Amino acid sequence: MINLLELIFLTSIMVLAWIKAIDEEMIFEKVGDWAEQKSAEGIKWVRVFSCPFCAPTIFVLPAFALAHFSGIVNIDSWRYIFYYPLVLMGASVVSGFTWTVYLTLIGIKDKNEKDVEMGYDDEEYYGESAN
Repeated sequence: MINLLELIFLTSIMVLAWIKAIDEEMIFEKVGDWAEQKSAEGIKWVRVFSCPFCAPTIFVLPAFALAHFSGIVNIDSWRYIFYYPLVLMGASVVSGFTWTVYLTLIGIKDKNEKDVEMGYDDEEYYGESAN
């Protein structure tokens, strides 16, 4: 059970690192732009590169290999064949949920920065007791 959770979190970390790396102004921005362009043209399978819910399909096998060769998990049993779909589903949920929370927090931060730029202050919202 612990091995399963380790593989899920390792895969999720790899997915989130990839999704952030293809974001704007990052090292693989051109790959993200290419995936969005191809997706807009109608080639939907390319979306697997830029969707945090879909990207675990790519990163499950590298996560298994990394876990095996780094000694985190000793993959020497046939039971790990059954771990593959469980890790895929678990990593999809974890990375998708984490990415959604990240985007929500960024949206809240942007809204607060916009409120400060517009001149809204705490006294307007909360009265003088805010200080």
